[in-house]
Amino acid sequence: MTEDIIKSITAAEETATQLKREAQEKAAKIVSEAEDTARGMENSAEETCKAYVSAQVKQAQEDAEKEYEAAMLVAEKNAQAYCETALANAGDSVGNIVGRILGGNR
Repeated sequence: MTEDIIKSITAAEETATQLKREAQEKAAKIVSEAEDTARGMENSAEETCKAYVSAQVKQAQEDAEKEYEAAMLVAEKNAQAYCETALANAGDSVGNIVGRILGGNR
């Protein structure tokens, strides 16, 4: 009977050792797969971020070009109005100067 108990304990220890080894192997496999998945996610996130940054830079450039064009149109209209006003205000003075030159000193 003692021998049966010892055999039973030895068999249980061997089974426990086998289960422990299998669990460690399974845990190592799970960790390895998780690390691979994490690397894949990291690479995917990095690519996504790069694409997002590129898209944002492109959009910012397009927006800046539109704003520049709009500002240039406003500046052109303001300059044209200024020139027209200056020309209108200078009309009498210019006429007097041209008259003096052509007609002599008056």
